[in-house]
Amino acid sequence: VVSDVKDWPVDAVGVSLDPEMWGGVDGDLVAASKALNNSAPLLAKDLIVHPIQVALAAESGADAVWLSSTILGGALPDLLDACTVAGVEGCVEVHTPNEVQFALEAGATLLICSDRDRATGVLHRHQCLGLKGLIPPNIVALAAGGLG
Repeated sequence: VVSDVKDWPVDAVGVSLDPEMWGGVDGDLVAASKALNNSAPLLAKDLIVHPIQVALAAESGADAVWLSSTILGGALPDLLDACTVAGVEGCVEVHTPNEVQFALEAGATLLICSDRDRATGVLHRHQCLGLKGLIPPNIVALAAGGLG
């Protein structure tokens, strides 16, 4: 599929890596990187909890990694630092106003506003809309997580 996507007018491509949650494997990132041949930035979506995962994603061709503020909590600033060191963007998933504030204070410049609560798995329709007014204009924001 990724080899076909490189001919589309896309701004980025996300690759889900967790085999249990999304059916992906680490090799998918390498294959996507080769197929895209730098035609679009590549976002690695995994349950990233350690700086070595950031480094491995970068080595496999990722331009950005998905970081969950719910999962990382106080470790988020360290993972954003690891992203800087590895030369990739840290895309921070947020679900609540408190998570938006914390992510911004931690230095996030790219937010993924999710309608899905990662702590409970519950889908809260239009949650992203409630977060919109909390995000400064200099921050890139994406909407995700069960939009419909």
